[in-house]
Amino acid sequence: MIGIKKESKVIIKVICCIIGICIVGYIARYGMLIFILRGGIEPSEAKMEKIFQEDKVLLETAVEYLEQTGHDDIYIHSNIFPDNDVYKNETEGYGTMFADGEDVAILDKSAAENIRRLTYREGYSVISKNGETVEFQYWENRNRGIGFVFSKDSSLSNVDYLVYSKQLDDNWYYYESDFYEWKEKNKNTGSTGSE
Repeated sequence: MIGIKKESKVIIKVICCIIGICIVGYIARYGMLIFILRGGIEPSEAKMEKIFQEDKVLLETAVEYLEQTGHDDIYIHSNIFPDNDVYKNETEGYGTMFADGEDVAILDKSAAENIRRLTYREGYSVISKNGETVEFQYWENRNRGIGFVFSKDSSLSNVDYLVYSKQLDDNWYYYESDFYEWKEKNKNTGSTGSE
């Protein structure tokens, strides 16, 4: 009888250890997934300056295309730009963007490939154009964004919740936006976020 109690205690301890290991594994696996989905580690300003130098040609090519479209308001999010052959010719387009309130096919194959590379391989989450400003959001979490802005008139007034910027090159800026920080700084001004 005493031997059974010892065996039962050992079995219970083994089962508890297995359950504990499963719980720790689950938390580690899905905790890391949540961390990655919420943006991972925020890149430093110095890291972003290096990324800008590496991606500058791609960014400039995207700006040229977006300016040629004739649309004032363009939005491209990495999860709506297809990474497959859904769009595959000059009639259907090679990709899609939301422009001036409607879905618009990207008919230029080279531009579509460039935008796809920026969003999928280089990691930009949002590319947007608002008037003379083109924004490339590289990193984001729920209320903070970091990236680059091209502005023909050197105005960053179209960047929502801008809290910091630094000129990198002619008409190119590094930016940081943060809703809560911006809200705190502007709580008595009546500003709406992109003025």
